[in-house]
Amino acid sequence: MRRAIILGLGAATRAIHLPALQRSRAFEIIAGVDPDPAARAWFHSEVRSARTLSSLSEWPAGAEDQRERWAIVASPPSTHRVLCLEALEKGFHLFCEKPFGQGASDSRAIVEHARSLDRMIAVNFEFRWMPILAALDRPQVRQSLGRPLFAQVWQTACELDPIEGWRGERRTLREFGSHPIECLLHVFEGPPSRITALTPNPTALGGDLIDIVTLEWPDGRAATITLDRVSRGAHRYFELRLDGERASFRASIGGKAEVRLGLRASTKRPFLETRFAAGGLAWIETGAQRRVVARNPSSVFGDATARHLTALASALDQGRTPPVAGERAALVAALVDRAYESARLGRTLEFPGEAP
Repeated sequence: MRRAIILGLGAATRAIHLPALQRSRAFEIIAGVDPDPAARAWFHSEVRSARTLSSLSEWPAGAEDQRERWAIVASPPSTHRVLCLEALEKGFHLFCEKPFGQGASDSRAIVEHARSLDRMIAVNFEFRWMPILAALDRPQVRQSLGRPLFAQVWQTACELDPIEGWRGERRTLREFGSHPIECLLHVFEGPPSRITALTPNPTALGGDLIDIVTLEWPDGRAATITLDRVSRGAHRYFELRLDGERASFRASIGGKAEVRLGLRASTKRPFLETRFAAGGLAWIETGAQRRVVARNPSSVFGDATARHLTALASALDQGRTPPVAGERAALVAALVDRAYESARLGRTLEFPGEAP
C-alpha cells in the first residue's frame, strides 16, 4: 500500500481529505503536519497510528522504507509552492488540493521541479468524480446527449459578510472558478482558444465577487461561467447546463427537491414529477421530458475525493498518468490568470492552448 502524509490539518482535511483517505483505503496515513498544536491534537485523536509534526522539516530524511510516498497538500494556496517544493525534495509525490498554488507561476514552478526529480503530481479537482458529473463519461449518456455544443455554468452565493481564512480574499475565479474550467476542459476535450472575462464589483469590498467568463473553442463551440457572490437569494453551489446535438444535460450540486406540475405539449395531458437528491442530481432533458441519470451522496466532496484517490491508485498500478496531473492543473491556472488579464484589459484574449 502506498503511504501518505497530510500537510495541513484544517477544514479541508477534516471535511474532505481524511474521510476520503479512510474511505478509499488506497493509501496508508503515516503522518499529519500542521503548526497548530490543536490541529495536531485533533489529528492524533483521529489517526493514532500516525505521527504528528509541526513542520515538514521535522520529517527525518531516509527514515522510512522505500515504499511509494505521497504528500497530501491540504493547506491554504499561499503555502502550496513552498510546501510542494519541500515535499518533492524529501521524496514525496504530490496530491494537492486546488487551486494549485496562487497562479500559473506557482503551478509551473512545482511541475518543473517535480519533472526534474521524476516525481508525480495529481491535483484534487474532485468534481469530475462526483456521480452527477461522472455520468458524462458513461457511453449511454454521451449517446443521448450527442456532441457537446454549448455549456453554461453558474453559482449564486453571498460573500457580503465577513469571511475568515484565505477565502476572505474573495478571489472567486481562482478559488472556485478553477472547478468549472477544469470540468469544461474535460467535456470539450481540450482548452479554448479565446477567453473574455468581466469582474465587476458593485461593492466596496475587494476581490472579484462577480465573474462573467466566456470561453470559445476553435470549432465554434463555447461556454459561459457566471459566478455571483452578491446574491441574497437561494444558494446554488454549482449548476451546469450542457447542450448537445440530441439533448441537454443538467447537473446541480447540492440538495435538490422539486415538484413539477405541467401539461405535456405533445399529448396535452397533465404530468406530476418529483425529484430529490441530498447531494445533487443530474438529468437529461429533451423538450419537456426529463430523465434522471445520477445522484450524488450527501457527503459529496469526501466521496468524490475518495473516488479520485482510488482512480489515482488504479492509474499508478497500470503505469498511466495520474488523472488531473500537474500539467493539467497548470493549464487550468494559466486559464484563470488569462481570465483575470482579460478583465483587467477589458478585451478578448487569445489562449495558446497550453500553460505558458
